[in-house]
Amino acid sequence: MLNRFAAACMLAIAAPAQAQAQDSSVFGLYDHFAIAQVVGEACTGPSVDEATAFMAKFEAVGEIAELEAIAQNPDLTVQSFKQFSARRRQSLQASVTQFLAAEGCNHADAQALAAKYEEFREMKLPE
Repeated sequence: MLNRFAAACMLAIAAPAQAQAQDSSVFGLYDHFAIAQVVGEACTGPSVDEATAFMAKFEAVGEIAELEAIAQNPDLTVQSFKQFSARRRQSLQASVTQFLAAEGCNHADAQALAAKYEEFREMKLPE
C-alpha cells in the first residue's frame, strides 16, 4: 500500500497550484527539489550535465533556505540547520522512492514530477 506521506508529497508537487497554496516559501521549494530529484533521476535518465545543472540549482535553493531559516531563528546554527535539512531531504526522498517502487515512472504523478525536474533544472534563480 502506498505510504500516505509519499502520496501527499507527490500530489503537492505534481499540481503546481496546490504546491504553491501549500507552501510557496523557499522551504517548500527545497522540498519540491528534493522530491523532483528522485523522480528525475529515476525516470528521465538525465545526462551528467543535466544532473549537474539540477544539483547546482538545488544547492542554491538550499543555501537560500539556510539563510532564511537562520534569519527567522537567530538561535539556529548552520550545523543544526544542515542536519535538519539532510534528515528532511532523506525522509522525503525515501517516501518518493517507495512510491516509485509501487507505482512506477509511468504513473501520472511521476510524469508530472519528471517534468518538474526539467523545469527546476532550467529555473532562473535570483542573484
